[in-house]
Amino acid sequence: MTAEPIVICVPGKPESQRRAKARAFTNKAGRTMAQVYDPAVSRDWKAVARIAAAEKMRGRPVLLGPVRVSVLAQFAVPRGWPDWKQEMALAGRIKHTTKPDADNLLKPAKDALKSIVWQDDSQVVDERAMKEYSASPALWIKVTPLEGAPAGVKSRKALAEWQGGVT
Repeated sequence: MTAEPIVICVPGKPESQRRAKARAFTNKAGRTMAQVYDPAVSRDWKAVARIAAAEKMRGRPVLLGPVRVSVLAQFAVPRGWPDWKQEMALAGRIKHTTKPDADNLLKPAKDALKSIVWQDDSQVVDERAMKEYSASPALWIKVTPLEGAPAGVKSRKALAEWQGGVT
């Protein structure tokens, strides 16, 4: 008995995970330290995704077991393309084969849902990313709870609870 999927729409241009940035600073003890942080584009996109996820999860508990994640990135058709090419792209006859890579769209989506939809990214046991052109850019995230207990189950009794009372 699998629970219903959770579908989250993050409006606007889908963003990939940008490379982490680092800066050096001197602490009060006079030691030079490094600080690593997310670039603003990634940080801002994740904040919007977290808000969308929180609105969708309102009243639902955080998922504790294994999940499948599917991401559909819908990109705007380039304005500079001729009309015929734009029409073909919107009809799905021209594919989005440019940057960002599909797998790089998964990471920020998974990071944004941590502690809102699921406890940790490690619960994702199946993932898929797709890209297409659309008149309305957005990133759609579909999270499907899967049957089965997590690897951290501690006892037969806990396993039976995960399996709905079946031992």
